[in-house]
Amino acid sequence: MSDPNSVEALIARVTALVSAREPAGLTKVLAPTRLGTPFLAGTMAPSLAPTAVKLPSGIWVPSTAAAEPAPIDLMTTYMTSDEVGLPEGMAFAQDVIAGIDRDAALDFISHLLGRRQMIGADWPALDRELASAILKEPLRSKVLGLLGRRRVLLSPQGLLIAAKIALQTAVLGGSREPEALILAVLALQQGLVSSDEQEEAPLPAAHALFREIVRSQHFHAETYERVLITSFQARWRELPNRLRRGGVDLPAEFARATGVALDDVCAVGLALWTRVLADPSPPVAPATWMSSFGWDSDRMAQALALISTTSEELGPTLDAEERSLGIQWSFDSLRRHPVIRRPDGSLLVISPRLLIERVFGWLPIFDLVRGLEAMGDGRAARRAIGCLQDACELQALDSLRAITGDALPRMYDEEDLQKAYGRGRTADAAVDAGEAWIVMEVSSRQLQRESRVGDDRAALETDIERGIYQKAAQIHATIENLIADETRVTGAAAVAGRRYVPVLVVADGFPVNPMTTSLIERELQARALLNQPRVSQLRIIDQEELEMIESLVEDGQAGLLGLLDAWNTSRLRGVDMRSWLLTGRYEPGTPARLAGVYERAFRPAFQALGVAAESNHE
Repeated sequence: MSDPNSVEALIARVTALVSAREPAGLTKVLAPTRLGTPFLAGTMAPSLAPTAVKLPSGIWVPSTAAAEPAPIDLMTTYMTSDEVGLPEGMAFAQDVIAGIDRDAALDFISHLLGRRQMIGADWPALDRELASAILKEPLRSKVLGLLGRRRVLLSPQGLLIAAKIALQTAVLGGSREPEALILAVLALQQGLVSSDEQEEAPLPAAHALFREIVRSQHFHAETYERVLITSFQARWRELPNRLRRGGVDLPAEFARATGVALDDVCAVGLALWTRVLADPSPPVAPATWMSSFGWDSDRMAQALALISTTSEELGPTLDAEERSLGIQWSFDSLRRHPVIRRPDGSLLVISPRLLIERVFGWLPIFDLVRGLEAMGDGRAARRAIGCLQDACELQALDSLRAITGDALPRMYDEEDLQKAYGRGRTADAAVDAGEAWIVMEVSSRQLQRESRVGDDRAALETDIERGIYQKAAQIHATIENLIADETRVTGAAAVAGRRYVPVLVVADGFPVNPMTTSLIERELQARALLNQPRVSQLRIIDQEELEMIESLVEDGQAGLLGLLDAWNTSRLRGVDMRSWLLTGRYEPGTPARLAGVYERAFRPAFQALGVAAESNHE
């Protein structure tokens, strides 16, 4: 008889437990299993113990709550000096930067921004590379240990503030130690999170934290370069010709107001942008580069005058901005002049992102308006900016028409709605989506400068009042008309039980986040707006997000109503739609109808440069 305590017997018992042989006495049954369901060890009994998973933010939550990310998981945070054992703040940073050679500091900062703003750049990977190459131990190991997928060493805000301080205080001939500049940026970032402000306010929009989040989100919002260039071509050159009340020749008015051809500014801006993205080490174009254009010196100087200046000229303007708007977000001078002209004739691009936005964003219309007003032609200035705003509205409606097509969902524009209900408060469009009406209003209003970069409570409250609540009132009035008698617009019998989905398209974007979403929904409820039966929460999107929807509908990935409903019922309903779309659920691209607009956007610049247009500008 064998020993029951022998090694052989122990192996036999273990083998019996993990093999296909069941212990005697168990009923022969088939146990259904579900993917992801944990079972008690050695049995087919599901475990009742709760399981948890770690979100990208580092927070542990029940596995049942981790189906999709939460808003906090989309946030990127930057490192501060106290986290790495260097508790110095803003004053230390300013002293360090003042002792660094000005041009060396600007070269290094511009190089860092240039690499990080390349298309498809991996900012955390670049931070790890930078820390490994420049920082000394033990600081290097501390920094590398803190870096993560949504954790960065240097923020774009911190780098731009460092550039401002260098332009204001640094001198030629100072230190050229890159590690000192990195430590100074960490100290700057430490100073940015320090605030002694304590306040109580009757409206959430007046709170310092609320205002800070709005400014931060506006600063970090980036439109894809392709979308930016396509929108510029549409708004400035193509859509004004289709406006019912007569458009304005915006390029001609730009030339009259500024003394320089718009095509020349676009040509120089594009050429500089593509050059520095190809080689941001550092992003400097030598004086000889400009001679390759074949332009005379006056033409080049006029084109550069709008987008460039000298370091000596930037310092005083930055001082003035800081006195009125503070140091944290006031980058207007760098936005207007993202290129620095140096005594040797070379050109330094502070930030590729600021450069492409300077040429193809909203700043050219302000050049035009300022020029015409300086000439005493305020009426022409108002007509020009009104034309651009109308073009923004037409751009959004074109996207909506492309989304809806000829069959259901069917779109009725403002003219159709006014024929049915008169010329009272009317939304820009209503879409018959079968089970629901999608009612849309377009706003071309921008946040005021005092809201975007300053700390003006009244300005922000005015922006939300005029840009959100007044537009919501127009949507509300149209929904009331549809509820009362939709037959007047459709010509068909009313469909019972329809839902109503209000959508506001803000052409220049609006900082949609859990705080602004909560504020707006509470205030709309207090004002009894969009509170009719079966009306859902207001969705706020921008032109880029509308084109993302268009591409998804075009590709058959989703429908308009389905996308709006899915976003509204997701855990990310409080954040912008772009962030929700890009979490991996969908793959938005570029609508096919806009490919030609994008191609045409390059022709004027290529013609100004005297070269043939390329067929691919990716």
